Amino acid sequence: MAISGAAVLWPPAEVRAHSEDDLFRSESRGKEEVFAREEWEFRLPSNEVRGYSLGDFQDVKRVVLVAFPWGDCPDRQLRDWIISTNKIGGSKFRIIPIDPHADSRTENALQSYRDVVGREWRGTGVRHLFDSLQIVSTSLLFMNAGDFAVFDPRGPTLLHSGEVEELRSPTSRLFERYLQGSRALPTKMSEEKCAIRYRSYEGLSFDDGFLKPFSRACQTCHVRSEVYDMFPDLKSVVGWRAMSLRTIRLGRMPGIHDPYYRHPRERGVSTDDVRKVVHWLSHGPDHSEKMNLEFARDHAERVRLGAQETKSVATPALSLSVGEPGKPQMIPAEGKLRYFHVKLGEPLREDIILQGIQANLNLNVIHHANVMAFPPGMSPAIYGFGRPSTSLGSFEDTMRYFMGPITIEGFRGHLDKKPAKFVRMFEPMLTTFSRRAGLIEFPEDRAFTLPKGTQLGLQLHIEPSGVVEPLLAQFQFFRRESKAPYQNLKRFSIVPTKGFVLPAGKKSYLSVAEVPFSKNTRVHTLWVHTHYRGVAARIRVLRRNGNEVTVASFPFLQMKMNAVRNFTPPLQLNVGDKIVTEVEYDNSKNNLANPDPTKSVLLGGTTLEDEMHYPRFIVSEEGGE
Repeated sequence: MAISGAAVLWPPAEVRAHSEDDLFRSESRGKEEVFAREEWEFRLPSNEVRGYSLGDFQDVKRVVLVAFPWGDCPDRQLRDWIISTNKIGGSKFRIIPIDPHADSRTENALQSYRDVVGREWRGTGVRHLFDSLQIVSTSLLFMNAGDFAVFDPRGPTLLHSGEVEELRSPTSRLFERYLQGSRALPTKMSEEKCAIRYRSYEGLSFDDGFLKPFSRACQTCHVRSEVYDMFPDLKSVVGWRAMSLRTIRLGRMPGIHDPYYRHPRERGVSTDDVRKVVHWLSHGPDHSEKMNLEFARDHAERVRLGAQETKSVATPALSLSVGEPGKPQMIPAEGKLRYFHVKLGEPLREDIILQGIQANLNLNVIHHANVMAFPPGMSPAIYGFGRPSTSLGSFEDTMRYFMGPITIEGFRGHLDKKPAKFVRMFEPMLTTFSRRAGLIEFPEDRAFTLPKGTQLGLQLHIEPSGVVEPLLAQFQFFRRESKAPYQNLKRFSIVPTKGFVLPAGKKSYLSVAEVPFSKNTRVHTLWVHTHYRGVAARIRVLRRNGNEVTVASFPFLQMKMNAVRNFTPPLQLNVGDKIVTEVEYDNSKNNLANPDPTKSVLLGGTTLEDEMHYPRFIVSEEGGE
C-alpha cells in the first residue's frame, strides 16, 4: 500500500518544510521503486527492555515522532514539552522522541550513552527511541531537532510533517487536527536550530564503502554454513537488496547488533559498518565486473577461513556419533518440532579436562544441539527417537527428569508485576551449537572438568526441512594439554518455579529475577533463549555499592538467532552483587512471530504450544583449580 501525499492538508504547499511526494522521497534516496508502506515499518531500541515500532502504538489514534538528538543538543525545553504533552494525549495521541545520535565514540561502551539518556527520561512515561542506524530519521527527511512527522499507526499512514517552528506556533492547525488539548512549544527567539549530524559515506571506494563492512557485519555469519550462505556473489546481494534493507530496518539483522550494550572488548557488529551497508544498498551504483571480482575473492577467503574453523590440529580424546554413521536416522519431510535426548558412548574411563568440542551437523534439520555431561551417579532420562510415557507435572520436573540439574532455590522476582520465586539451575550442559557447526573451543585459562564415570549426552532440537533428511550429528572432544592453572567452568540458568502464564492476547508480559552472589564469580558468557513469544531481554548488574550497569541488551529477541554476549576479560561479580534478568514476552497479534495469539501459554519444552525462559550463564568461581 503506497503512502499518499494527498492526505497532507496543512500547512499549505508553499510553506511546508518537507515534500510529501512519493516519487521525490524515493528519488532522494536513490531508489527506483515506489515509496511503499514497508518504508514506515521499523523497530527501534528504547530505554525499556524491548524495542518499538509504529505498529506497537495501535492503541492510540495518532503517533508523533519528534527528532531529538539528545547527545548533540539536549534541548530541555523540547524535552519538557514532550513530557507534558504526552500526559494530555491519553488514547488520542503519543509523542515519541526519536534519537539519531551519531557519536561513534559511545557506540561500544559498557556504561553507554543510552544509559545516560535513560536517566534523563526515567519516570517520565516517555519512550525514547534510538535510531542509531539513522534509517528512520533520513527516510523522514529530519534535518534539525524538533522536526516531526504525524502518523496514523494503524496504516501506518503518514498524515503530516513539519519543523520545530510549527510546534512553536500557537495558530498552527497541527494542535487542532492532531494534538487536541495541547499547547504549542514555548517560543525562545534566541535559540538556534540544532542540526542533526548524519554520517556521510559519499566518495568511499567499493572496498571501504561496502565490501569490508558487509564482510564484517554480514558475511561473518552468513558464510559459516550452507544454510546461511545467501550471498555467494554480488548479483545475489543486489537481488536481496530490498529484503536486506527491510530486514535491517526491522531490527532482525544483523543478529548481534546492539551497539549500546556490548562489552567494550567484545568484537561485534559496529553501527558504522551497518550504516555503510545500508548506504550502499540504498544508493550504490550498478555493480561492475571489477566489483564482482573483488566480492568473489572476499567470499572465497571467507569460505576458506570457515573450512579451517571446522578443523583442529589437536588429536580428539573422543569421537562419537548419533546412531550408526553408515545408517543415519532419517527425519521425515514434515511433522512437529521434536526433542531427542541421546546417550553419547559409554561412561568415561578416565578424567578429561575438556578444552573444546567440534560438531559436524546437518543444519537443515538440527536447530540446536546441547552437549551434556552427567556426573557419576546421575541418571536422568536418556531416550532415543521416541517419547517416554512418563507424565511430568511441571517444567521444573521435566528439567530434573531429563537433565537432573542441581537446583538452588529462593530467589525473588516478578512475573507480570506479581511477586514470584525463581531457581538457579546448574545444568549438566557443556555447550550449545545453535544454528552452527564447527569447533567451539574454550580459552586456555578455562575448561570443563569431566571426572571418570561421566556420561556424555545430547539434546537435539529437530525441525523438518520439507524433504527427507539424514540426521547427521558427529562430535569430537578435545582435552586440555596445558599444565597452567585454569578456571573450572559451570553453567546455570534462571527459571521461574511456578506462575508463568502468558494470557491469550497479552501484549507485554515481563519476567524479572534478582540473583545475589555469595561468592566472587567471573561471568564468561551469557545468553537468553525463548521461543516465538519472547520479544526482548536485558541483563543488568546491581553492585553492592548501589551502582547499576546494563551488560547485555537484546531489544529484538529472536528464537532462531543467538542472543549471546561473551566477556573478555570476564565480567567480575563480587560478594553482594546481583544479576537482574529481564525477559519480555508478547502473546498478542502484534507479535508477528506468534503462532496463535488466542491461546494462553505455559512454560514448557515445545516451541508452538509452550514458551521457554532461559537466561543462561557460563561462570567460574574465583581461585581456579
